[in-house]
Amino acid sequence: MCMCLALNSCDNDTIVITMLSSHADLIVANITTGEQTGSSQGTGRITAHPGDVLRISYNEPDDYEEYRWEVTINIFGEEITEEAPFVTEYTVREIDEGQQTITCRGVINDSDVDSFAGADTGTIYVDVVNE
Repeated sequence: MCMCLALNSCDNDTIVITMLSSHADLIVANITTGEQTGSSQGTGRITAHPGDVLRISYNEPDDYEEYRWEVTINIFGEEITEEAPFVTEYTVREIDEGQQTITCRGVINDSDVDSFAGADTGTIYVDVVNE
C-alpha cells in the first residue's frame, strides 16, 4: 500500500510530505551466485551461504528524488544508516541456518521540507543455507 501527499503553499513556501510505502526500491543481489531480487513488487526472497557476497541497494522514490533521503538498512540484525541512494556489499557470516531478513526504512531528511511523516520501507527474505 502506498500513500503520498505533498502540500506546497506559495505564501509560506511550506512543504509537508506524508508518505507510506511498503514497496521500497530495495534490491539484493548475491554476487557469488548471480541471483537477484527486489522488494518493489512486495517481498523478495533470495538464497545465500556463509561467505557469499550480497550487494544491497536502495533508491529513493522517483516522485521525491529531489529531496535528501536517509535510509536505515538492517542486515541480519546489523544496522547501517546512510544518505540515499545507498549501495553496500555485505559478506554473509556464519549464522544460524534458516530465514533471515534485510529491511530498509527511508525517510526524507531535507532542510527544504518543513514536515515529513511516514516512511518508504521494504523487506527481502534471505534463506541462509549452511553447507
